[in-house]
Amino acid sequence: MDGLRQLEPAAAPTLPRRLRVSDVLAFPALEGATVYAGANGLERPLVRLNVMQVPTARFARRNELILIATSAFDEPQLDLAALVAELAGHGVAALAAHTSTLERLGEAGRAAAEEHALPLIALPAGARLSTLLTAVLETLVASQAAHLRMVAAARDRLVDVLLSGGDLQRLAAALGDIVGDCVAILDEGGAVLAISAEEDQAEAAEAARAWLEGDTIAPAETGSGWLLWPIVAGGARLGCVAARPSGAGEGVALAAVQNGARTAAFAIMHELEEAAAVSRLNERFVRDLLVGHLSAEVAHERARALGWDPATPYRLLLLRDGGVEDGADVGEAVRGRAPDALVVRHDDDRWVALLPTAGGEEAEEALVADLVDSLDGVRAGVSAQCEEIAAAPFAYGQAREALRSCETFGFRTAWRAFAPQSPLRMLAHVPPAELAAFADDTLAPLDAVEPEQRQILTETLALLVDTGLNVADTARRGGWHYNTVRYRVGRLTDLLGPFMEDGERLDALMLALLLRRELSAAG
Repeated sequence: MDGLRQLEPAAAPTLPRRLRVSDVLAFPALEGATVYAGANGLERPLVRLNVMQVPTARFARRNELILIATSAFDEPQLDLAALVAELAGHGVAALAAHTSTLERLGEAGRAAAEEHALPLIALPAGARLSTLLTAVLETLVASQAAHLRMVAAARDRLVDVLLSGGDLQRLAAALGDIVGDCVAILDEGGAVLAISAEEDQAEAAEAARAWLEGDTIAPAETGSGWLLWPIVAGGARLGCVAARPSGAGEGVALAAVQNGARTAAFAIMHELEEAAAVSRLNERFVRDLLVGHLSAEVAHERARALGWDPATPYRLLLLRDGGVEDGADVGEAVRGRAPDALVVRHDDDRWVALLPTAGGEEAEEALVADLVDSLDGVRAGVSAQCEEIAAAPFAYGQAREALRSCETFGFRTAWRAFAPQSPLRMLAHVPPAELAAFADDTLAPLDAVEPEQRQILTETLALLVDTGLNVADTARRGGWHYNTVRYRVGRLTDLLGPFMEDGERLDALMLALLLRRELSAAG
């Protein structure tokens, strides 16, 4: 948290602290008062008043103006410079006494006041402490009362935003009006959830970054003028409010930011609870839908209640996240790329997503490819397009077959679309070891050939299969001479049998080549 200054509890109050020591000089009862020393501390907050008759700092309190009685410094052995330093250490706002009393502090006491920026106020001649005490207390009470009314009005405004259904953006705008400058509400990860001035978004995020990287829940302020206040609920830190008060009415601004953080916590918890409730409804609907418990009419009714148009064409995406540390990343990744999708966790390690197909097959497959590439360890199966929400059980079956094929033969790709004619649909139900054994047995004569020749012959056999045993087309596509291919066909026939005439043998070779290609990376 470099560059951040943590606010101490006494400096981070719930009540405003607007009066400053400099205001004392303007009190009518103190007309003629002057600053004897410590002028650099005139902007210290002033919130209370006391009288010192005995030279001790024991009863001194923070932000307190102390009126010093004439007899307070009568003890000749008293170290008055040390007393001034001790009072400053207690956070005293200022000391006020007649000039003759202050002169007893000597040069050492005056130097201590200058060093600690503790104002020493010389009272006007003839001023009586009792009169001053009454006058200053009346002013302090009146100021506190006025500020409390302002704080209450600010608090009520923020509560009204929440109770009227306002979102975090309205809350940030209201806080911005109160503090007179930018206010941002950020989540625990540093993302800006709402901000009163869009142009300051990057600056607000940067101001909060170091604080959010720590684990503190203590408010702090940055050297650039930003105040950071934690948003806490249930003992957990949900983020922070970052405010840049304009300086006017700073006590009210400080209290407003604190109240704003509490209000933001309520709003965020409400949004989280609402999202959780919607998620539970979605999960229950999809579960009932996939097991076939819903009639078409009921499926349509419940889909509309969740905001899904039953007439929307879709493809069902089934993902398994067994290799992902935080499975929630899968759901967020799908929602981020397809905001209109209906996404639910289906069981411990699988997610189901209904993807609207308005973008076309190519766009949908590009979306799935991008999604899976962004999630290490995830495998996915995609159904064919469905036109009816009640057909989801059939789409789920297709996606499940595609996922099974992907997990069995998914070493070249992390996802597969349902392909009705693909032999991999059936082969995915066979243990991979048995499939590999079949390929090895079928291609064993070819595997026994010297490696360089084996590669050339295997490439020729694969092209022959792809071209429907057309020797001329194979030669053209492979870039070989026609007679070269004819020679290789003879060599392959010697090794593998008359596959050019024997359909059953050709089928076995085609299947072996397919399995070798799909399973090669597994080995």
